[in-house]
Amino acid sequence: MFFLGILIAILNFILGVFVILKNKSLTNLVFGLFAISAGVWILSIFFTLHTDATLLWGRMAFFSSVLGIGFIFLFTLIFPGKRRLSKLTVFSILLIPIIIGFSSFTDLMIKSVAVENNSINGVFGPLIFIHRIFIPVYIIGAIFLLFKKYHSATSVFQKLQLKYTIVGITLFLVPVMLMNAILPLWFSVYQFNSLGPLFSIFMVSFIAYAIVRYRLMDIRVVIQRGIIYAVLLTLIVGFYLATVFVLGFAIQQATDIAILFSAAITAVVGIFSVPPIERYFRKSTDKIFFKDKYDYSTVIDELSEILNKNLDIDQIIGDISETLERVFKVGRVGFLLVPQNTLFYDHGTLKKAEDYYSEEIIAGLENSKELIVHSEIPYMLKDEDIGKGYRRTLVKVGRHGRRHKTEVTIPIVFEGNMVGVLVMGKKLSGDMYTGEDLQLLKTLSYQAAIALEKAKLYEEVKKSAHELEKRVKQRTEKIQQLQEDRQRMMIDISHELQTPLTVVKGELGLLKQQMPDNKKLGLFEKSIDEISKFIYDLLYLALLETKQERFKKEPVNLSNMVKDLAEYFKVLAQEKNITFIADTKPNIVVSGDKDKLEELITNLVNNSVKYMRKQGKREISIVLRKKKGVVQLIVRDTGIGISKKDLPRIFDRFYRAKNSKRLTKGTGLGLTICKEIVARHGGTITAKSTLGKGTAFTVVLKTRKTRKKTPSKKHRGGSKHP
Repeated sequence: MFFLGILIAILNFILGVFVILKNKSLTNLVFGLFAISAGVWILSIFFTLHTDATLLWGRMAFFSSVLGIGFIFLFTLIFPGKRRLSKLTVFSILLIPIIIGFSSFTDLMIKSVAVENNSINGVFGPLIFIHRIFIPVYIIGAIFLLFKKYHSATSVFQKLQLKYTIVGITLFLVPVMLMNAILPLWFSVYQFNSLGPLFSIFMVSFIAYAIVRYRLMDIRVVIQRGIIYAVLLTLIVGFYLATVFVLGFAIQQATDIAILFSAAITAVVGIFSVPPIERYFRKSTDKIFFKDKYDYSTVIDELSEILNKNLDIDQIIGDISETLERVFKVGRVGFLLVPQNTLFYDHGTLKKAEDYYSEEIIAGLENSKELIVHSEIPYMLKDEDIGKGYRRTLVKVGRHGRRHKTEVTIPIVFEGNMVGVLVMGKKLSGDMYTGEDLQLLKTLSYQAAIALEKAKLYEEVKKSAHELEKRVKQRTEKIQQLQEDRQRMMIDISHELQTPLTVVKGELGLLKQQMPDNKKLGLFEKSIDEISKFIYDLLYLALLETKQERFKKEPVNLSNMVKDLAEYFKVLAQEKNITFIADTKPNIVVSGDKDKLEELITNLVNNSVKYMRKQGKREISIVLRKKKGVVQLIVRDTGIGISKKDLPRIFDRFYRAKNSKRLTKGTGLGLTICKEIVARHGGTITAKSTLGKGTAFTVVLKTRKTRKKTPSKKHRGGSKHP
């Protein structure tokens, strides 16, 4: 019994000190002072029983017991709602215990203390009646306050905290009131007064369980360390006493030497064994005290990263569900997406929402937008201020929770509108969701609302882009089909027109033979030739655009081609008093159709000749060169030029600049044909012009890639002859 009392006293004392150091709140301070008072009370009783200073230690036991009861009563006033009391109220509550406690060191309360048959009795002074009234009133009052708070609690969490606190304090205070107040003070029975304080072990045990299971106070570390250090102290004391006994038995007469050696051995063993034993106990008890422990900021960071990096709704829900199941150790995490109103995510699969939530439940949650803890619904329904609509929602949500083993329902709200619902099942450990858990889930719901809305917008944009791409493709195919139909029609019309024109021209030739002096027949023949040329160009362009015109892909020495054509262009230019200049770099080779390239150059030069100014400098030049890996062919003239307004459209079919119409006739197809020939060769053609000064056409073509010749197998490696 002696060692048990010492152990309980030490456990109370360590618990009280750590509770006070852990948190400076009034709740922790009062509870810590009570635990210290209980420890001092137990030690004082056992010092009274085993020392000669019975009066001093008896009065100390009386003093500490009275203060402990006062602290318990104060604790029941401020717990569990963390009620704030003024300093005057606190002083008033503790005034009577303080008066009784300090008066116990005088003859007014205790005159003498005696120990008989392991029990403590004494002679009391005239103020003892205050103690006889104080103890029952404070103890009954404390228990009454706890029961009252239990029945008025609106949270199941507080209910469970209060339940274990009531059981622990009642199992302590009732035996104390019986053994240390009623029996000795009213009936002079002192045999049991040393046992009363030992019942504090029940209070410590139940409150420790409430701390670990239901977060009674944030002192799980305190409880853990207190138990560990108490066990270590017990082991050290036990080892020391065992060593003293063994050495005392071995060295029967050298008692002082045995004690000295025992202390030295215990110190050495303690230095080397206590740290690993303490680590072992801490690791073992972590599984009990911190089985659902997690770091709030780390989890928030992890969840935020998932929400910010993903744009796929299924991926977001899947990763969040997996993280929450791992952190909270729950069997089920669900997401209901309200706008769709058809999908419910459960264990990585999509299911119909109607199988879980009715439209009425969804509407009720959308109206309330409040987090609901299902185990607290019965207490919430007792609140008369709840509206009928929300009351119906709570009832239905509660039924749903019982049916599907759901514990927490968290609406996900974005800008006042609910976009989803997060559903959490019960913890596999059986523990309840703490305030920290609910705060984390609320914070997650705010971030999830933004992420889900962002993912929803992304899906809509992606869907719109897909629809737009599909429509553009259909539109392009339709336009392409129209172009092909038009080109086919042009080819058919050209063929159909060319045949009668050929017949008319033949008949016109016969008429010219019969009437050689008729000048109108010559004009008529010239008009037919112009129409025939127009039809030819139209047919030729249609064939180029439909890619029915065959193009050869062969090496073409463009340098030699320009030189040969330059001789012809010089003769043509001299007849019209035009200076022609050719500047070509040698050995410029491209891949293409020689005839089409000749036609391209001839068309550009003829175009320059046709629109040459009548007065001033009359000059046409061709420049051929390589530049930055491409071939540039530039045809420049000093002709009439093209206005800025007409320049962007000169390659359009049938388009002719206004100033060119007054100078000469044309079909408006020549430059269009040039552009199509260049395009078929994979190049580009551009024009720069200044009205009244001239025009420059630049054709850019790719150079032909030539492969280096590799030596044949016969000659590879050199001759075999010496």
